[in-house]
Amino acid sequence: DSDQEDAVLGEGSFGKTYRMLNTIDDRRYAVKLIKKSKAKREGMELVEVEKEAKVLAQLDHPNIVGYFGCFSFKKDKYLAIVMSYLRGETLSVFMRSRPTLSSERSREIARQIASALEHMHAKAIQHRDLKPANLVFAEESPSSRICVIDLGLATYRNAASRVSAGSKNILGAQVYMSPEKARGDGYDDKDDIWALGLIMASLATGKLAEDRSGSSPIFFSSVPGNVVVFVKEAVAKEASLGRFAAAALKQRPAERSSAAALASALAGTASLPPPPPTIAEEDEGDGEEESTETIEVTQHVRWA
Repeated sequence: DSDQEDAVLGEGSFGKTYRMLNTIDDRRYAVKLIKKSKAKREGMELVEVEKEAKVLAQLDHPNIVGYFGCFSFKKDKYLAIVMSYLRGETLSVFMRSRPTLSSERSREIARQIASALEHMHAKAIQHRDLKPANLVFAEESPSSRICVIDLGLATYRNAASRVSAGSKNILGAQVYMSPEKARGDGYDDKDDIWALGLIMASLATGKLAEDRSGSSPIFFSSVPGNVVVFVKEAVAKEASLGRFAAAALKQRPAERSSAAALASALAGTASLPPPPPTIAEEDEGDGEEESTETIEVTQHVRWA
């Protein structure tokens, strides 16, 4: 019905996220409803569908969307994941409408994202789809904290392992993919760091990476000179944040700064990493129709 559609916060490959009101505690929540049959048609096993909830349950950080629980819904047709409701805009929407931020605010946003990644990486969790559209302000004011959302592609990584090579693991927004992921190589949490580097360069220049790369989605990192030019512009406009971006955008993953190092340096509790002179110039070598049904909610929950 109209209330249901008005309550949609976002839509992914296997379902939608809704704003819902619990009429008992009178609080609003973000509830992601994942349609199990659709996920199965796309080759995802139930354990993969449930992974997002399991990952969220391991995380407790002010800059990661809060998790309240999950349950099967409507005769096991959906998996419902209940999360904190964030009232603000995504960073991508905000930057396109109001691209100018103070250097202090830009640096604080970058610090909060790095801190969230530090928390995730310490638990051997990779986000794999970090981008401005998956960063949301907690409140309507851009001075509020920013939160990482949408861990649908997140995965666990053993301390000594990497996500395996192959096309099935080329996941996430193409513009924000690291060079190693775009090539189909194995990759680790430094893939998240690459995405953070592009976000920091975007904050420094006031222009999103995807808005620099043309109308069609491409692997931004695979075009010679793209990252070099982007970082040079970032350093010219905001030297401090531009140098952080440079430290995150090294072509070789092992040379990129860690989330922990970046978070500490952005907070001013550690020295800035030295600006690398070459950045990216080094060599590296079953047919079911989509449902339009109205979803009935339970007695104490309604669309909000």
